[in-house]
Amino acid sequence: MRSTPNAFRLQTEEALRRATDTSIIKVTRGRSHNCFAATVYRGSAYCVPERGAENTNQVFSILAQLIALSVTPGTLPVTSDVRLIQ
Repeated sequence: MRSTPNAFRLQTEEALRRATDTSIIKVTRGRSHNCFAATVYRGSAYCVPERGAENTNQVFSILAQLIALSVTPGTLPVTSDVRLIQ
């Protein structure tokens, strides 16, 4: 791994050598049955593979958690009251 000014590493050299997924986001073009996530954009299909894209799955999970943090109480569905009779 080359050293560049103002760069930082999130993993050790040994972890990078052992890693099967070294990219942050991995998206393949085309249809597949083994997709963690899939979409069609402007007529082209895109897929995040279930295997070999562990970092992408973690990024999606973090993004979902960040979106959940930004939800205000007014946007949540109203639940009805429940009374227990003993």
